[in-house]
Amino acid sequence: MKRKFVAALALIAFAACDKPSSLDNTAERTKREQDTARDSENRNLAEKAKQMEKELRVRYRFYEAASGEFEGPVKIGRNEFIFSLRVWPSINIIETDRVRTLEEINQDINNLYLKAQAVFILNDRNAKGAYNECFFDQIKPELKAGAILLGSPESCRNIYMLSLADNKKMGGTSAEIKAMRESLAARVLAGESKKIPNFHVAMRIAGEPQAREVMVLRKEELR
Repeated sequence: MKRKFVAALALIAFAACDKPSSLDNTAERTKREQDTARDSENRNLAEKAKQMEKELRVRYRFYEAASGEFEGPVKIGRNEFIFSLRVWPSINIIETDRVRTLEEINQDINNLYLKAQAVFILNDRNAKGAYNECFFDQIKPELKAGAILLGSPESCRNIYMLSLADNKKMGGTSAEIKAMRESLAARVLAGESKKIPNFHVAMRIAGEPQAREVMVLRKEELR
């Protein structure tokens, strides 16, 4: 009986000594699992930020390529005008080697859009003047389609559809214009073309029953 009592005490003492070690092992295992989960989440966030940054840079590449001043002649009634178009991005995206946070990238994505100014300048030696001047804000181009719609009922009654173009003269069917703008857009998005040379502009002018088309050339090309 005495031996059984001593053996029982020994088992209790052994269990008591072993219990802290078991708790320590459980705590260490829990910490390892938490560290692994945190590392995995950080990798996923870093990969997501990398992908978002890449998409932002591609979009900004298009916006930069579209930016500039363009001009082209257009006749309205008996008057000859120069249609002047200016396009620029809302913000500048600075190249950096620093890994940016998702919040920073999201802020740029939400704040990046195009702005534009369109105006008709009377092309007459004896009379000068600007007409139908319009400003457009928060423009989101159709990147792959190579199309930019300028329309703002609150500030301008005119509507302009810009198609990317690398030719300098009017002409071509709707299908050819579409193919040209999509091809040029693909080259811009891939970084193969740094600037959009020209725009084919289909315009609907308030008060004019007839839609018009004009090719506007980048002013740098006109010099």
